[in-house]
Amino acid sequence: MRAYGRLIRLSAIAVGTGLVLLGCTPAPPEPKPTGSPSPSATAEPVAYDGPMMFVGDEIDDFLLSPEEIADLLPDVSEVTEPFDGTEMYADGSGEQYEPAICQALLLEQQVRATGARSVEWKVGDSDELGPGTLRVIQLGSVGQAEERIEQLREAADGCASFQGDGASTFTDIATVERDNVRALAGVLRVNASSYDWNAFYAYAQVGNVLVQIVHEFAGATTFASDRIARALADRAEEASEALMAKLTADPPTIEEPESISPDMAVADWPTVFGAVGPIVLGEDAEQAAARVTGAEVTETLRNTVVVTLAESAGRMRLDVGEDGEVRTIEVGGHFSEAKQQGSALPQAEGVRVGDSLSQAMVAFPEGSTLRLISAGTDVYVIADRAGRVIMFSSEMDETAAGDKPISSITVDDASVWTYFRL
Repeated sequence: MRAYGRLIRLSAIAVGTGLVLLGCTPAPPEPKPTGSPSPSATAEPVAYDGPMMFVGDEIDDFLLSPEEIADLLPDVSEVTEPFDGTEMYADGSGEQYEPAICQALLLEQQVRATGARSVEWKVGDSDELGPGTLRVIQLGSVGQAEERIEQLREAADGCASFQGDGASTFTDIATVERDNVRALAGVLRVNASSYDWNAFYAYAQVGNVLVQIVHEFAGATTFASDRIARALADRAEEASEALMAKLTADPPTIEEPESISPDMAVADWPTVFGAVGPIVLGEDAEQAAARVTGAEVTETLRNTVVVTLAESAGRMRLDVGEDGEVRTIEVGGHFSEAKQQGSALPQAEGVRVGDSLSQAMVAFPEGSTLRLISAGTDVYVIADRAGRVIMFSSEMDETAAGDKPISSITVDDASVWTYFRL
């Protein structure tokens, strides 16, 4: 069972014992060493002072238990077990509001996540209300998380009343500001011409993580905004302290891709953070494409280079920046009606295009499944502490998540991803 963020510290106390045997003469004491004392072999480690980048199961520390959720929010029942991932309905920005910053209150914050953990619960007895949700959203950089909470803070300050397709409000606002943690909560009431929608929202941010609670309601429901904001801030602070202790004891290192022999067969190329075989993110795209022996290289769009392997065995796509450097490397994908031959394409820890999503989960544990409903896509994503990601994509269907065949494997640098700037 997954832990819910409580950090328990145990201290060991050493107790010395002595034994005296009657009738025996005690041995003389050992002579004390002379000279200068030697430095301690267990010197205190230097405190970690780098970016607070949470990855993998470290984001579990932000979760609340079912008892905590029911204590903080009204009409809670049937709380699920935490699951590794989340879903989003669209990758667009949605309806427009005035002032424009108020749009931040309704954006799907999980868009462009590099990891997620979620818990859901039933609200009240009516089936007309959607499930409540707690999302722990891992992003590609600390700056991205800070930008999102700052937008939300601006919206909280300026959207007590705002206009969209009708008059709407964001009220009962509470905020928390600490050294490295920010939190806020409030009640959103959207009154549109065709519908009314009411929900309580709460957020907390530390490092590259944004935590979100969404709890729909009907009627005259009240919320303890200040208490809930402080509870999220407390849990975020605990998670931050745990990560700080971990990174102080074991400072992180960022592994650079190993150099690959140009004679290595494409099918043997490894897919790692930051590279696919000899093709590395950030290098010149033309030079990178030229390394694929016997391939046909075409530029299908202004910033896209497609590398077709010999005998149409499959394709790779390089997304190229304005500077001509590789930004994204995609293996497989929907480039044509021709079937992608996974056995001829690069592999990721033995996982290839055509294998099941569950194989990627085994090879790369601690990742997250992100479902983009509008695109009909499930993506299993794993990120490193530099914000680099490996993503395994499959077409969304109603079968179990692990049974879907992988259609593409993508390497990207999420630390440079952008979000909706309002």
